[in-house]
Amino acid sequence: MVDVTTAVKSASKYLKQVEQVMGSELENLRLEEVEKEEGTDHWLITLGYDARSALPPASSLFNDPEDVNWKYERAYKLFRINAETGEVESMKIRKV
Repeated sequence: MVDVTTAVKSASKYLKQVEQVMGSELENLRLEEVEKEEGTDHWLITLGYDARSALPPASSLFNDPEDVNWKYERAYKLFRINAETGEVESMKIRKV
């Protein structure tokens, strides 16, 4: 059985692997919640990060993208980790 530290590392590694296909760089990655799923051999790990909004502020539409003051929103992902193997079985959007 994997401990909570291993489960968190597994979730973080998975998120970093799929970061490229998510469309923007993830900033301020933090552990938000940990729970041992009752009645199963799974860890539920919630990671939070700041994600750039889809569009820049209207006032900066014609500026150089490097000079834009992007708006960020906190986003959360819920990972279901197999407690026997440490493998990520699912990643879902966690609504708060």
